[in-house]
Amino acid sequence: MDREEEAAAHVKKGRKATKSGLFKKPDWDLAATELEKGAQLYQLIKQWKPACQAWEEAFDAHVRAQNLFFAGKAQEALARIATDTHNPGAAAEHLQRASKVYVED
Repeated sequence: MDREEEAAAHVKKGRKATKSGLFKKPDWDLAATELEKGAQLYQLIKQWKPACQAWEEAFDAHVRAQNLFFAGKAQEALARIATDTHNPGAAAEHLQRASKVYVED
């Protein structure tokens, strides 16, 4: 399994953990962990768009799980990607969101 397939598998597992059913509640901690793993692998192979999507979903999962410190870290990761892709406006926006989350924590 190459890294892109591995990243996609982690993201798929993370998204599955967000689903609820008749006898199942979403597992936001598991979702956040798996989405982060996928995002990191996508970053490693410089697949920026899926990496950003996975980090955004990880941020949402961390907020829902009330893990605000890690939600801030997800925003920092998005800021790093924005910096690497020469988008300083987006980087500033993500850092601002991170700082707001850290203040709430």
